Amino acid sequence: LPLPSEQQIRDAVAACILDLDVPTVRVPLDLNAARSAMLKVIHHLPPSSAKEEQFTDSVIGAHCLDLLKQGNVYLVTGDKDFYQQRNYTEGLAHNLVTEMSTREDMGELTLLPSLTELLEDIRVPFDLTDQEVFNMVREVQSEEIDKYLNLHGFELTGEVTVEEVVCFATEKSDEVYFRFRCSHPCEDVTRAGRRAGRLVLKGFGFLDSVTRQAKSVNFSNVLLDYPDWGPDGIVPRGAVTAYIANFSLVHEKRVALDTGKSVD
Repeated sequence: LPLPSEQQIRDAVAACILDLDVPTVRVPLDLNAARSAMLKVIHHLPPSSAKEEQFTDSVIGAHCLDLLKQGNVYLVTGDKDFYQQRNYTEGLAHNLVTEMSTREDMGELTLLPSLTELLEDIRVPFDLTDQEVFNMVREVQSEEIDKYLNLHGFELTGEVTVEEVVCFATEKSDEVYFRFRCSHPCEDVTRAGRRAGRLVLKGFGFLDSVTRQAKSVNFSNVLLDYPDWGPDGIVPRGAVTAYIANFSLVHEKRVALDTGKSVD
């Protein structure tokens, strides 16, 4: 099989980082940070050790402590050298904790082993009312919904009910992935004597976290459920029509944001 070259891999990784849409600040090497790192190498203090002289990691740690002057700092790394006894569950190495406590900075340094845990830690509630969810869905998919209702001779009436809406943080700071299931009462407009039914919509999409408007919406299931009558006009039976479309998921790793209607 033809495999990508090392340069192609590096270019692909660089492109992914640039596509994160997150503001970045380049921190120049500071001589005080370099001195602090060298002392850790000499005295075998984490992230350095007697076995490995981690000068670069020590410089990164020193700059993280300097950044505390600007606020809280999250250091995301799977490198166990930063952790006490090289154990993720033990947290930041004690010497780094001590060094942080001696400073008169306002911020606090938090060490996390993955970006997923970072998103879990910094996520904020994203509240949506039932009507907001349905309005977002209908704004994008109004043509599809109206076409489906007209085909079966129904129109929407009453208030929508949202059984589930789960929002997920994505790699873009202003974009939220959401999954929904909602049902809306509808009534017969053909005057054929059919009783009212419900339009059930299930799907997913992306919304702008700033404007709270949907960027895209896809249906995985559209269901029109209404009670009908048998040919003799006496025996009731349920009539159900369904349109089902399967779409592949876009994000494999996501972090749920609290919406008040999230389900496990």
